[in-house]
Amino acid sequence: MPHVGTPAATPKTLLVTNDFPPRLGGIQVVQRELFGALDPDRLLVIASDHPDAASYDADQPFRLQRVPRNSMIVPFQLRGKLREAIQDFAPDVVVFGSGWLSSLHPVAEAAGVPYVTMVYGADVPIPAAIPGLALWLRAGLRASSGIVAMGPWVANEARRALGSEPIPPILTVFPGVDTDEFTPGDKQAARRSLGLDPARPTIASVSRLVPRKGMHLLVDVAAELVSDYPDLQVAIGGTGREESRLRRLIASKNLESNVLLLGRVPQSKLPDLYRSADVATMLCHDRWFGLEQEGFGIVFIEAAACGTPVVAGRSGGATDAVTDMVTGTVVDANNRRDVGAALRTYLDNPDRAQQVGAAGREAAESVFQWSIQSEAFATWMREQFT
Repeated sequence: MPHVGTPAATPKTLLVTNDFPPRLGGIQVVQRELFGALDPDRLLVIASDHPDAASYDADQPFRLQRVPRNSMIVPFQLRGKLREAIQDFAPDVVVFGSGWLSSLHPVAEAAGVPYVTMVYGADVPIPAAIPGLALWLRAGLRASSGIVAMGPWVANEARRALGSEPIPPILTVFPGVDTDEFTPGDKQAARRSLGLDPARPTIASVSRLVPRKGMHLLVDVAAELVSDYPDLQVAIGGTGREESRLRRLIASKNLESNVLLLGRVPQSKLPDLYRSADVATMLCHDRWFGLEQEGFGIVFIEAAACGTPVVAGRSGGATDAVTDMVTGTVVDANNRRDVGAALRTYLDNPDRAQQVGAAGREAAESVFQWSIQSEAFATWMREQFT
């Protein structure tokens, strides 16, 4: 994790979050990297518990306190814990790691401590569409001393949720990528490292296996592609509640030799997964009448940093991560013809794939690099709260 030197001390910061390592996921990566840019002796993290928390926490340079995960799901249970932490740690600012947790804001306000709300995507439009929850969301956002939004789409959703209410200062940052870890490399060697056939055309995808990420849509498209690419291999990384459904779908389409479920891919192997691919994809799509959308899609910029072109589903902030026809192709994930055509473009045209992959790598280095995003966060925190 890159740590960014700062010219002055960052504020004493108390982070309250349900999404922190060693739990896996994009939000966990974001919080690890952003808060890793703050002075570790001026940071206290209250996070949900995890089976591997003890070993992870012992290696961190800052203080962590763990609480049962269900207390994050029902935040009012944390009120006493938060009061105690504010009294003992005396923070300059409290950061709530999601819009949901900002329901604890009365505790910070009663202690006279300003607070920041972090928002990522679904934690804004879903409660904003439900009358009772909308009032709660607006109350938390309105009284914030600042909002940290993961990309322009999320920032706009926060503004829309506030409506005519006064809008606090908003810092827009992008989920980033470590461009020293995620780099272009030898495609065939990467395939061998994952147990894939080095000679077969390859599509890669990785995410939590949940409906919004669209792995079932990728299997449907793969069933059509194999008529033209009989040796196609589609490598899907990740775990989740959709795994059993995906296995049944793969079997029903006789794709066992073409679509491979890799399970959890260790962090050390993720770059090879992206490098192995002729094209990477995640067919994220809106669900529940647009209430559930993709917040950003960190997998898109990880693939881009490895020089691999991407095909992204058009949903929420995915278009903040992928510039259509420049660093990849953005499609309606539910349109199999369009998805198939986009994937064929990169399977059939190595020169085009290389051009788009190079543009993606340049964007990763110039825009999405973690050192850029974490420095912007640390600078904003100093300016706002010291």
